[in-house]
Parts: sequence; C-alpha cells; structure tokens
Amino acid sequence: MNKSLKLIEPWVEHLCIPIINGANTHTLLDFNRFRYLGVPKTHEIKQGNVQLLNRDDIAQKMLIAIIGREDASPSTKGNIFIAARKHFAFCDGHAPPLTPLSETAFVKELEYNAMRQRRGEIKDSTESRRRADLSSLYQWQDLPFKNITPQSLRSRCTQTEPIRGYSDSDLKKLLPLLRSIFKQLYYQFIIDPESHINASSNAHTMVFSWNGINYPVSGGVSKIFYTATFLLSYYTWSNSTVLYNLKRPQDNTHAISNNWYQMPAFKRRAFKTITVEIGDHNRLEIPKYATQFFDQLITASKLVDPSSDGLLLPAYSYRKRKIQMMSGCLLNDFKAKWLAKY
Repeated sequence: MNKSLKLIEPWVEHLCIPIINGANTHTLLDFNRFRYLGVPKTHEIKQGNVQLLNRDDIAQKMLIAIIGREDASPSTKGNIFIAARKHFAFCDGHAPPLTPLSETAFVKELEYNAMRQRRGEIKDSTESRRRADLSSLYQWQDLPFKNITPQSLRSRCTQTEPIRGYSDSDLKKLLPLLRSIFKQLYYQFIIDPESHINASSNAHTMVFSWNGINYPVSGGVSKIFYTATFLLSYYTWSNSTVLYNLKRPQDNTHAISNNWYQMPAFKRRAFKTITVEIGDHNRLEIPKYATQFFDQLITASKLVDPSSDGLLLPAYSYRKRKIQMMSGCLLNDFKAKWLAKY
C-alpha cells in the first residue's frame, strides 16, 4: 500500500479491517474514522455531514502500524485501535485542538487521565491501562514517548481500597445460585440430550428450582455453559478470553477424573489445587473440591460437540443450530436477561 496515496472517496473499503476482539466477537476497525474531525462512526461518515481533515496519510500509516504488527494478537490490535480513537477524539475536542500523535498531545492526555483518576472518576487500573495502550500506540508508530513524560505524571495508585466487582455477601448469594443452576440443568440435559439440543429456543424443556419455586427454562443447553464459564472463571481466576478458547481435555478412558488432572506435588497447596492439562501447553489450576464440576462440564461439552477438538465451553446457538465460540456479549446477555431475575 502506498502510504502517501491520496484518498478520493469519503469512505474506502480497504481501510476497514475485520478482527476478533477481546470479547471474542467480530468487530471492524475502520481507519477511515481518523480522516475526520472527532473520529465519527462509520455510518455517520457514509451519511455525510462530517468534516474531512488532511489526515489521509495518517489514517493509512495507522492501519499499517496496527494491522501489520506481527507480534500482537487481534484483541491487542483492537485495544490499540481504541486507544488511537480516544486519542484522536481527545485531540480534536481539546481547546485549542492538539496535533494527534505529537509529544504535546501525549502529555496532555496523560494529564487529563491523571486528573480523572484523582477525582475518582476512573479507577487506578483504568488509568494504568490507558497509559499503557497510549504508550504502545506511540511505540508502534515509532514515535518517542519514554522521555517526554513529566515525573509528576508517573503512574501511581490513588485509591487505597481496590474496587471489587462483587462483595462477600454478593458472592455468598451468587455462587450457590450458579452451582445450583449448573447442577440442575446438567442432570436434566444428560437424560435426553437430543431433545434439549433440537428444541426451539423458546421451548421450556428444563426446570430450575430455587427457594421453593419452580422456574421453566428455555435454551437450557446454552445456560449450562454460560453458568459453567462464570464458575470456571471463579475457580481458576483465568482470563475470560483464555477460557473462551480452551479446547476440551483429551481422555481415552471412561474414568475421566483419573486422566485429566495431575497433582502438583511441588506446590505447598497441592492438596487444595489440581492442575488440569489441556492440550500440549495449556494448564488450569482448579480447587480439588471442584473436580466433580469439571467432570460434568467435560461430559456436557462432549454431548454438545463430540468432535475430538471440541471447545471446553461451547456456546450452542438455537437459532443457527450450530456451535459457536463463547463471548462476553453472550454472557452479558445471559446475566442481564436471565440470571438477574434470581
């Protein structure tokens, strides 16, 4: 691609690149947006009423630097694209406007994030992540950044108490609920897997009992694995994206528990944890008390996808009648529309 090519059309297709983001869903990185004031959305560009700036070269160089980065995963490229989008929008919205990717713009954005951090508007972790992504953006563009950060803007913690997603009381309520959902739906599923898999998405083929009330359940197969993803994340402390991509452990005997785990004798806490060997390189450590859950998860996974390289946490689509990869969007939808009721 010619980096100095002048773009004639208001929107050009070769600047729009599809990737799989950190939530394991397809998304588009549209570098056309950097050509316009305020980094407008794609549909706004196509509708018109946007201000074109002299940034065609920058947009194309950005694409080459980010998409052509061979040592970065697609999700990392997506994160840096987002950092670039925020950086350009910050520069365009500043009074007076700043030149994107300049030393001044780098320092000004750090100052802005640090101010929001001190006010408690963003977490320490958010400030650190934005700082790291902005630094990577400059580094990938071969721009200096290490020697232009004032000492007063070095990253530091301002929030002594970490912000927790769930309190202890929340966890005491949530974990028994998740375990109960998984166990009840699992036992109903293995009795007649095909009837549940072939049912329509709104057919109530299962029942969930909670606090003395029976709730009809549709789409129960999917809910088994949504719940299992939350439980496995809690048991292992693993990154969600890692869990989405895990293949099912290989075993050749009917005694699953005797085959898929190893006891790490070198660990002082070996009596509490088990190392799960998944493939040639992946390992998970789970509490020993969760071995039954893991056995049941493997059994359910095989019933949904019996292929030798099946996913450990398959997301079954009733509408498409096929296996798809687990994603953050699916889990958020499950949590908001179904789990929140209990």
